[in-house]
Amino acid sequence: MKISARILRRTRACVSQVNEFVNVFGEASITVTEELCVSYAPVFDWDWAAKNLLPSRLYADYADKFISFEAEYKAKRAPLYANYAAKCAALAALRAEDVAKFVSFDAEYAAERDEIYAEYAAERDEIYDDLAAARAALFGRLAERTYAIRKGSLT
Repeated sequence: MKISARILRRTRACVSQVNEFVNVFGEASITVTEELCVSYAPVFDWDWAAKNLLPSRLYADYADKFISFEAEYKAKRAPLYANYAAKCAALAALRAEDVAKFVSFDAEYAAERDEIYAEYAAERDEIYDDLAAARAALFGRLAERTYAIRKGSLT
């Protein structure tokens, strides 16, 4: 499959994605490969690309396979979020007296909560990168098939 900024504009990609494409590749037409997609996994919206650029048969394949990727991501994220929520609840219990004394959250509580959230977010982002790479790889594989089908080398 070949993609260019012109194709993205024609298929009504959002301006930020077109701009990102132009920043990375210029106006040139590029051949999509799995390796290329994985290298830009967190940069581009692969779900949009799959829905709008793949033939419907390959998009159905993408959507079907992505369900398991997303389920795995959610399964990995759940204990991280549960740990974050438990720490926040424990912190809130420790600060219950302060909350009764003060109407608004005190800065120390907010700072501690922000540290806990930052830990959760960092761990979540690590597993999200795995999801983004899987999504990008899947799109790349299917895009390669589309290009091969159009060239007549794959049926």
